Amino acid sequence: MATAGKKYSALTQAMATSALFAGIDEGSYEELLAYLDGTVRSYEEGSLLVRIGDAQARVGMVVEGDIEVGFYDESGSLANVTRMRPGDVFAESIACAGVPSPVQALASEDSAVLWLSADRIRRAGSFGAPRSAGCMLGNLVGLLSRKNVFLNRKVHILAQKRLRDRVKLYLNDCTSGSGQQRASFSRSELARYLCVDRSALSRELGRMRDEGIVRLDGKDITVVDVSFLK
Repeated sequence: MATAGKKYSALTQAMATSALFAGIDEGSYEELLAYLDGTVRSYEEGSLLVRIGDAQARVGMVVEGDIEVGFYDESGSLANVTRMRPGDVFAESIACAGVPSPVQALASEDSAVLWLSADRIRRAGSFGAPRSAGCMLGNLVGLLSRKNVFLNRKVHILAQKRLRDRVKLYLNDCTSGSGQQRASFSRSELARYLCVDRSALSRELGRMRDEGIVRLDGKDITVVDVSFLK
């Protein structure tokens, strides 16, 4: 386990903000990571961390940087699933289930990832495991449940035939701290998320802006006419 200097500070910060380690005191981190065979690895931009079809024996948590998780459609275009930032967890479903990965994970910038043994995670509630491992296992169940809800919402979005309806459902799920429906995605990222053509998305957002439904400011899309979401 890498625990020296700046890397340790970044690791501690990422764990403190991660839902996987919620409710676990920082004083228990070292014992827990030793039990989970935790290892921090650094990756250069463009590196593949998980390949489609590969078996995955470890669960990843982003320590630094940005990890893009996605897959390729039948035309060979990358379909973005989601982006992972420090504290976010990925590969937990495939690693714990022991199935080949249907997605890839790629470092979209220089990044560092904490890898945890899926086998140790599955045995986190067994005799001899530290108490904090049981707490982490409960957190993992919560994470998997929330991701299942997220995927169900995405299926609902992609089931819509009209592009505007896809945008509407997506914006419905985007609520800022002030209560506003506001999204922050580049047009290319949002097009990949919605599985639509980027040019078609830009035209539709332009029409929605002209109709007074949304306000566009760089990457930000803010709903002005909230009746649109009803």
